[in-house]
Amino acid sequence: MTSDREQTVAMEHGQASGPDPWLRAYSAAVGFVPDPVCITCTPPEADPDVIVFTEHWKVVLHPDQTMAGACLIGSRRHAPKISALTTDEATDFFSLYAAVELALEQSFGADLVNLSCLRNWAYRDVDPDPPRLDGHPNPHVHWHVAPRYRMSITVAGQTFTDAEFGDELTWTGRRLEHRVRRDIIDRIRRSLPIAFEPPPTPP
Repeated sequence: MTSDREQTVAMEHGQASGPDPWLRAYSAAVGFVPDPVCITCTPPEADPDVIVFTEHWKVVLHPDQTMAGACLIGSRRHAPKISALTTDEATDFFSLYAAVELALEQSFGADLVNLSCLRNWAYRDVDPDPPRLDGHPNPHVHWHVAPRYRMSITVAGQTFTDAEFGDELTWTGRRLEHRVRRDIIDRIRRSLPIAFEPPPTPP
């Protein structure tokens, strides 16, 4: 990404005069075909919860909507840790995160956005996720993106109250029905200059 693009995203709060081919999404629904080993390795064309993707990253609506608009940003390559990212991947991530942060502020009025990269589950002794590879932890870099709200908000008839605003968020495992999840995805997409394209034809 160029500094010009980063400046444009920042100045326009996620809005653009037209689609930017850097930010991509599919114009029609795709089926869910998870990677059998690593869920984060599931490509955009096989994950209906992908909001947007770039050459190096994908943004997925978090399965846990403790806070409306919570996302996961996963590397499209199975990178085990942040220091393993290439310069292009790292640059692309920060440009993408800046766009997503602004989109969450614009779409839902987020007062701030938390960002964390944990990878803890890959190191569990029991049921590590992803599973161990050759007897060793096999983490995949991904980021948890959690918008935070000083005041309660309502989205598609669902109310979200951030009782811990100003402190670390406790994830509650909140699951939403498909209709509400699609509404959240669509709202975020409308705040991003996405270039839509038809999904690939299944083999």
